[in-house]
Amino acid sequence: MMPLATVDRQGFMAFCEKVAPQFVLMSRRSLGRRISKLYTEEKQNLISEFQNARWLSATADAWSSHKRAFMGVTAHYVDPVNFEMKSTVLGVRRFKHAHTGEAIAKILLSMLNEFGIRSKVLNIVTDNAANMTKAFKVAIDASEVNEERTVTVPDNDTDLEEALSIPHDDDDDEEREVVNVFDGLSAADDVDDVETLPPHKACGNHTLNLVASSDSLNTRADKAYKRSYDRAMAKVQALCNAVSRSPKLNDIVEEITGTTFMNPTSTRWSSDFSAVKRVVAVGLQKVKQALPNCCEAGANDRCRYAVSGCICQGHEANSVSNECTAG
Repeated sequence: MMPLATVDRQGFMAFCEKVAPQFVLMSRRSLGRRISKLYTEEKQNLISEFQNARWLSATADAWSSHKRAFMGVTAHYVDPVNFEMKSTVLGVRRFKHAHTGEAIAKILLSMLNEFGIRSKVLNIVTDNAANMTKAFKVAIDASEVNEERTVTVPDNDTDLEEALSIPHDDDDDEEREVVNVFDGLSAADDVDDVETLPPHKACGNHTLNLVASSDSLNTRADKAYKRSYDRAMAKVQALCNAVSRSPKLNDIVEEITGTTFMNPTSTRWSSDFSAVKRVVAVGLQKVKQALPNCCEAGANDRCRYAVSGCICQGHEANSVSNECTAG
């Protein structure tokens, strides 16, 4: 995302004058007001469309990128006119501070209330993370839920991402009181000024992925298999580490193999399987051809040993690829 101030920069203005001289380039302030107006109009249209829907469901997920955390929510519903399934993003918000169940519940309730669909959402699908699960078991004081946000365009050069970010209180260091979840739910039935989320549904794909991951790790109880598995995966990881730490080496490997090595990580589904499959697909000859560069990048005996053994025992990698159905 580029900052709005881009339109005021001399280089960009010269570029636009060269390629599209028939158009008048608007200023940063005009662009900001235009975006804010367009957002408001589209939001109102979406709220009106939601009012015609009989019921909705939603999906939510949180992730991090470039040292910032975000939460995105998508609504799903059936168009009452043509009976087509529709999905639309309600928003992607900055998620500051601790990712507790209470904080997740506040953001979700805020977004549902903002679009006036809290009572129409029958369930929300998320992954199986403990904090996500807890969010649906707590009652939140209605006064703590931001029911409406006003989007304004700043006068300085703050980019639009910051302008649309949700405010949070700096309360990370405050001591939190431990409460009984079931007491909170019971209180929700008697008190009108608390809110709870719609019923929670665990993502079926994520559940199956967890089952596959757990079963795959349980097979390591066999010592012979564990030895082969760990040796093969260590070599796959060594290749990935070598190319990920050196852009120059990554370019060389891409020239030789036509691709690059993938990183097996626990936060990406099927990453172990995909990483092993990529090494096997590249083949022994091309890996050996790229080997001197990998060893040079490693510049130590440990890396040289790990990388030099990668895929040389092809039956190990193929065995692991058959077992690693998730990562």
